[in-house]
Amino acid sequence: AVILMVSLSATLIYLVDQLFGWVSRQVF
Repeated sequence: AVILMVSLSATLIYLVDQLFGWVSRQVF
């Protein structure tokens, strides 16, 4: 269960980072 939560949070952080990078490219 712990490993699942860690992998899930890591994937979520990665997706959020990609999203912010895309948004910053669109805005600026």
